[in-house]
Amino acid sequence: MAPPQPKSGLFVGINKGHVVTKRELPPRPCHRKGKSTKRVSMVRGLIREVAGFAPYEKRITELLKVGKDKRALKLAKRKLGTHKRAKKKREEMAGVLRKMRFVNVELYCDKTKILLGRLVRTLTKRNREHFKFMELAARDYVPVSDFPYM
Repeated sequence: MAPPQPKSGLFVGINKGHVVTKRELPPRPCHRKGKSTKRVSMVRGLIREVAGFAPYEKRITELLKVGKDKRALKLAKRKLGTHKRAKKKREEMAGVLRKMRFVNVELYCDKTKILLGRLVRTLTKRNREHFKFMELAARDYVPVSDFPYM
Protein backbone atom coordinates (compact mmCIF):
# COMPACT_ATOMS: atom_id res chain seq x y z
CA MET A 1 0.00 0.00 0.00
CA ALA A 2 1.33 3.42 -0.96
CA PRO A 3 1.96 5.98 1.79
CA PRO A 4 -0.93 8.45 2.20
CA GLN A 5 -0.57 11.68 0.23
CA PRO A 6 -1.09 15.05 1.96
CA LYS A 7 -4.66 16.33 1.70
CA SER A 8 -5.35 19.10 -0.77
CA GLY A 9 -8.13 20.83 1.16
CA LEU A 10 -10.62 20.25 -1.66
CA PHE A 11 -13.65 18.00 -1.27
CA VAL A 12 -13.14 16.37 -4.70
CA GLY A 13 -10.20 14.82 -6.50
CA ILE A 14 -7.48 12.28 -5.69
CA ASN A 15 -6.18 13.91 -2.47
CA LYS A 16 -9.54 15.21 -1.28
CA GLY A 17 -10.08 16.02 2.38
CA HIS A 18 -9.67 18.59 5.12
CA VAL A 19 -6.05 19.55 5.96
CA VAL A 20 -5.18 18.71 9.58
CA THR A 21 -1.96 18.59 11.61
CA LYS A 22 -1.32 15.25 13.28
CA ARG A 23 -1.12 15.39 17.09
CA GLU A 24 2.10 14.31 18.80
CA LEU A 25 1.06 11.69 21.35
CA PRO A 26 3.25 10.77 24.34
CA PRO A 27 4.80 7.28 24.27
CA ARG A 28 2.47 4.61 25.65
CA PRO A 29 3.56 2.37 28.54
CA CYS A 30 2.73 -0.78 26.58
CA HIS A 31 5.60 0.01 24.17
CA ARG A 32 8.11 -0.55 27.00
CA LYS A 33 7.12 -4.21 27.42
CA GLY A 34 10.08 -6.52 27.87
CA LYS A 35 12.67 -3.77 28.35
CA SER A 36 14.82 -4.50 31.37
CA THR A 37 15.63 -1.53 33.60
CA LYS A 38 18.75 -1.11 35.74
CA ARG A 39 16.74 -1.42 38.94
CA VAL A 40 14.98 -4.63 37.90
CA SER A 41 18.22 -6.28 36.76
CA MET A 42 19.93 -5.26 40.03
CA VAL A 43 17.08 -6.71 42.12
CA ARG A 44 17.09 -9.95 40.10
CA GLY A 45 20.84 -10.27 40.58
CA LEU A 46 20.48 -9.72 44.32
CA ILE A 47 17.74 -12.35 44.57
CA ARG A 48 19.88 -14.83 42.60
CA GLU A 49 22.79 -14.14 44.94
CA VAL A 50 20.70 -14.68 48.08
CA ALA A 51 18.46 -17.54 46.99
CA GLY A 52 20.90 -19.43 44.75
CA PHE A 53 19.68 -21.91 42.16
CA ALA A 54 16.57 -24.06 42.00
CA PRO A 55 17.16 -27.84 42.12
CA TYR A 56 16.39 -28.27 38.41
CA GLU A 57 18.92 -25.53 37.58
CA LYS A 58 21.58 -27.33 39.62
CA ARG A 59 20.79 -30.52 37.73
CA ILE A 60 21.12 -28.70 34.41
CA THR A 61 24.56 -27.42 35.42
CA GLU A 62 25.61 -30.95 36.40
CA LEU A 63 24.48 -32.25 33.00
CA LEU A 64 26.37 -29.45 31.25
CA LYS A 65 29.52 -30.25 33.24
CA VAL A 66 29.59 -33.80 31.87
CA GLY A 67 28.81 -32.63 28.33
CA LYS A 68 25.18 -33.72 28.09
CA ASP A 69 23.86 -30.54 26.45
CA LYS A 70 20.95 -32.26 24.74
CA ARG A 71 19.78 -33.94 27.96
CA ALA A 72 20.07 -30.57 29.76
CA LEU A 73 17.89 -28.99 27.07
CA LYS A 74 15.29 -31.75 27.41
CA LEU A 75 15.19 -31.32 31.18
CA ALA A 76 14.83 -27.55 30.87
CA LYS A 77 12.08 -27.96 28.28
CA ARG A 78 10.16 -30.33 30.53
CA LYS A 79 10.44 -27.94 33.48
CA LEU A 80 9.85 -24.65 31.64
CA GLY A 81 7.37 -25.66 28.96
CA THR A 82 8.73 -24.21 25.73
CA HIS A 83 11.78 -24.87 23.58
CA LYS A 84 12.71 -21.18 23.43
CA ARG A 85 12.71 -20.78 27.23
CA ALA A 86 14.66 -24.01 27.59
CA LYS A 87 17.40 -22.83 25.22
CA LYS A 88 17.64 -19.52 27.08
CA LYS A 89 17.91 -21.30 30.45
CA ARG A 90 20.58 -23.69 29.12
CA GLU A 91 22.64 -20.72 27.86
CA GLU A 92 22.22 -18.94 31.21
CA MET A 93 23.46 -22.01 33.10
CA ALA A 94 26.36 -22.43 30.65
CA GLY A 95 27.32 -18.81 31.33
CA VAL A 96 27.31 -19.47 35.07
CA LEU A 97 29.57 -22.49 34.51
CA ARG A 98 31.96 -20.37 32.43
CA LYS A 99 32.19 -17.86 35.29
CA MET A 100 32.85 -20.68 37.77
CA ARG A 101 35.59 -22.14 35.54
CA PHE A 102 37.32 -18.78 35.40
CA VAL A 103 37.22 -18.54 39.19
CA ASN A 104 38.75 -22.03 39.36
CA VAL A 105 41.59 -20.86 37.08
CA GLU A 106 42.15 -18.09 39.59
CA LEU A 107 42.53 -20.61 42.43
CA TYR A 108 45.72 -22.03 40.90
CA CYS A 109 47.56 -18.74 40.51
CA ASP A 110 48.22 -17.32 43.99
CA LYS A 111 45.09 -15.14 43.89
CA THR A 112 46.97 -12.12 42.55
CA LYS A 113 45.75 -10.01 39.69
CA ILE A 114 49.20 -9.60 38.12
CA LEU A 115 50.01 -13.29 38.12
CA LEU A 116 46.55 -14.08 36.79
CA GLY A 117 47.11 -11.65 33.93
CA ARG A 118 50.45 -13.31 33.07
CA LEU A 119 48.92 -16.78 33.27
CA VAL A 120 46.10 -15.75 30.97
CA ARG A 121 48.52 -14.21 28.46
CA THR A 122 50.64 -17.37 28.30
CA LEU A 123 47.60 -19.64 27.97
CA THR A 124 45.92 -17.74 25.16
CA LYS A 125 48.54 -16.22 22.86
CA ARG A 126 47.33 -18.08 19.76
CA ASN A 127 43.62 -17.32 19.84
CA ARG A 128 43.29 -13.53 19.65
CA GLU A 129 39.56 -13.20 20.40
CA HIS A 130 39.79 -15.53 23.36
CA PHE A 131 42.84 -13.58 24.52
CA LYS A 132 40.86 -10.32 24.49
CA PHE A 133 38.05 -11.89 26.51
CA MET A 134 40.45 -13.37 29.07
CA GLU A 135 42.31 -10.05 29.31
CA LEU A 136 39.04 -8.29 30.19
CA ALA A 137 38.22 -11.02 32.68
CA ALA A 138 41.65 -10.65 34.28
CA ARG A 139 41.03 -6.92 34.63
CA ASP A 140 37.74 -7.59 36.45
CA TYR A 141 39.46 -9.65 39.12
CA VAL A 142 37.03 -11.16 41.64
CA PRO A 143 38.32 -12.91 44.77
CA VAL A 144 36.95 -16.42 45.14
CA SER A 145 35.28 -15.61 48.47
CA ASP A 146 33.26 -12.82 46.78
CA PHE A 147 31.87 -15.07 44.04
CA PRO A 148 28.13 -15.44 44.74
CA TYR A 149 27.45 -18.81 43.12
CA MET A 150 29.86 -21.00 45.08
